[in-house]
Amino acid sequence: MSTELLEALASVTTDMLNGKVPSGICPFLYGASLTALVKKDGGIRPIAVGCTLRRLAGKVFSKRVMAEMGAQLRPEQAGYGTEGGAEAAVHAARLFLSRNSAECQVLLKLDFKNAFNTVFCGRMLAEVEKAVPQYFHFASQMYSQLSNLIYRDQVLQSARGVQQGDPLGPLFFYLVTKDLSKSVKSAFNCWYLDDATIRGDVDRVTEDFQRVADQCAHLGLELNMDKCEIFVFGGSKKEQLSTKSAAKITNTSMTDPVWIQASLPVAKGGLGLRRAEEIALSTYLASISSAKQLVTSMVADFDLDELCATELTSWMEVSSTELPLAALRVFQHTWDLPIVEKNFSEVLQASSLTEKAKNVGGIDEGVRSVAERPLKGSLRRALVTCKSHAILEPNGVLKDDTRKRPDGMTLVPWKEGEALVWDVTCVDTLCDSHVGGSAENAGDAANKAEDLKRTKYRNLEEKSGTELQTTREKEDRQISSDSVLV
Repeated sequence: MSTELLEALASVTTDMLNGKVPSGICPFLYGASLTALVKKDGGIRPIAVGCTLRRLAGKVFSKRVMAEMGAQLRPEQAGYGTEGGAEAAVHAARLFLSRNSAECQVLLKLDFKNAFNTVFCGRMLAEVEKAVPQYFHFASQMYSQLSNLIYRDQVLQSARGVQQGDPLGPLFFYLVTKDLSKSVKSAFNCWYLDDATIRGDVDRVTEDFQRVADQCAHLGLELNMDKCEIFVFGGSKKEQLSTKSAAKITNTSMTDPVWIQASLPVAKGGLGLRRAEEIALSTYLASISSAKQLVTSMVADFDLDELCATELTSWMEVSSTELPLAALRVFQHTWDLPIVEKNFSEVLQASSLTEKAKNVGGIDEGVRSVAERPLKGSLRRALVTCKSHAILEPNGVLKDDTRKRPDGMTLVPWKEGEALVWDVTCVDTLCDSHVGGSAENAGDAANKAEDLKRTKYRNLEEKSGTELQTTREKEDRQISSDSVLV
């Protein structure tokens, strides 16, 4: 992208953010193409895809204020400027549901009809002016006048609501409903976009419901009573994994030991068919650990260890290790890796020496003779393709030992006047001389073979190094002699 184009985009974006777009252009620049999505209940959800320049300016606006606005909206609003907000809302709701109360408790889920498209633009702009006055003129040019929404060959005039698809839509909707969400007095009060969850005693929740219903009319909102739900609490799992499909694909009887190995990652000799119960445990613990701070702001006296006591105990039993450090608990692999290592250790303990070598990183018998011959020729063909002619198994490379012949050598100098020599070895990790080491350390056979190969050609390396040093000394003496002559 050229510098001129970047400067032009920056200039246009700055004018848009400052509200300097000519009024005659606004209905088109801030209009959008509509896509009609069918809802489950048969209704229509209009998605507006706005002009690229308008979306670019909106994202710049949103990026600049996201952190500040998120801090103002939390903990009631968790859907804008809040990382992991959905997870925190789920964990906080689960915490309340898990508490056994002697008194009757009510959990109320609220839903609004076509919420984004119905809020009053005047009320929305008034909230924008109070919260982010530096961008009021930009928001005003977008929503203070009718904008053109194009659906097929029809042009519709948009007079209410924020466009679903506008990068600023969530922020503007939250600003409209901020006071409404903070007016709720129930013990649990969590909003995500246009969905709200409230829980507390019956009288308090009833008061909050009435308060929300009364204020909706002033904001342009209407509760969707068909989707609102209420649950009453208080007062006076094991998952089984089906093995039929895996057994059919692998043509193997999927016993418990086989399942343990199949659940290991491919790098550990498994098939990567992870057990759902193990993944669920690690995922849940990492998720709730990452959301701890936000959940604490939503729910008073939140105790993560108390909430997850059963899961933490289960994890220690499954992994046979202590709990990880608090700073590392937000990562799923921190919880998952000890379980994988334990299962891998169990597989190795139950394996024969040959099976253990295969699991640690071995290859099947016979690979050496099959792989070694093609590799020799492949390297020579590759060099010849690059116009560097070479021969296989050259004689006389080491004059003191004619039995030592490398696999190949270039016929022209490769580097610093020296030819390139190569020798290929494919070791059998499961042969009697290597199986013991391969069962303990991955790559043991290959490392030993490399050491033997270097020992075999040590004289060649020393000879090459000596000749190179002699050549350089001659060059240095020649340069010194030339300097004296000058």
